[in-house]
Amino acid sequence: MSDLALSPDTAILAALDTSGAVTLWDTRSGVQIAAWRMPYERSKWRQVGFLPDGVQLVVIPESGNSFLVDLLSGRVRVGPDITGSVFRSLPAATQHPAKPPDGALDLRDDVELALIRACNRALWQISVSEVARRAAVSLKRAPATVRVIDLDSNELLQQWSLPSCKRMQFLEDGQRLAVATREGEIHVLDVDSGRMLATLRGHTADIECLATLPGQDRLISGSDDRTIRLWDLRTWQEVLDLRGHRDTVTSVVATPDGQTMFSSSGDYTVRRWDARPLAQLAARRDEYLRIAERLQARLDALPDGPNAAAAGLEADRSLTPRERQIALQLQIGRTVLRAD
Repeated sequence: MSDLALSPDTAILAALDTSGAVTLWDTRSGVQIAAWRMPYERSKWRQVGFLPDGVQLVVIPESGNSFLVDLLSGRVRVGPDITGSVFRSLPAATQHPAKPPDGALDLRDDVELALIRACNRALWQISVSEVARRAAVSLKRAPATVRVIDLDSNELLQQWSLPSCKRMQFLEDGQRLAVATREGEIHVLDVDSGRMLATLRGHTADIECLATLPGQDRLISGSDDRTIRLWDLRTWQEVLDLRGHRDTVTSVVATPDGQTMFSSSGDYTVRRWDARPLAQLAARRDEYLRIAERLQARLDALPDGPNAAAAGLEADRSLTPRERQIALQLQIGRTVLRAD
């Protein structure tokens, strides 16, 4: 599978593979609604997305025109006469009297059409924030120039030069931009200051897709290493490592309520993940780390030796049962490290 998209009401999941095969599923039951192959010869098909009405689908090859499919009539229109947006988050076209700076993407005439053309021909990657009314564009894959443009004024807000750019994703606040590299890292950039806030490391191969988990300040990434990883954007730590796909994870999407995730892979499968246990597990992990940090000073004051330390923990009546469990685990970890 090459790409996934959810309808605006999240009732339909669309999957596109590189050969141009499109499949639609009902997200609640998993029942397949329809399947067809795009009736045009292209070397590779790359992206799929719903328009805001939920019954029109945009399908984009790696090169050439975009195609708009009316799901009710089955009619296919060929771009560039498409006036809708490739992604549901793209804004409507507006009038922009200001002239863009030299080298910036001119979005004045037709925002959506400019973005479609940029995605197809001129640029490597694009991400749009509805909240902050910004578009991030990557002009090359490696080395990469990443620019952020204000959609209302066409002002060039920020620019970075990076070794590579595989994927980009605005975070929910629209102030931070995640950029995945060919080296398996994710750089989190602050648009206002231009600073690099963090570099997330954990994947062992190229990162192919990024998405946010709504309402939880977490980032989802999928990689050639066949894993899906969940990152806490407050601590910059990896929270979970999800395995199951037998090939590259090509796309990840999450429902707006943050309760369900979908992923596609080169193994020709689409998987549905219940994100509620993920959030609960992440919260329990956060709680563990907070308690562990608070207990470190007490552990430092315990007598040397595992038996004496265990007796000291048992004698400390101020600890809750959960705190005592975690303190014992931390002490075990210390003992093992000393043994090494």
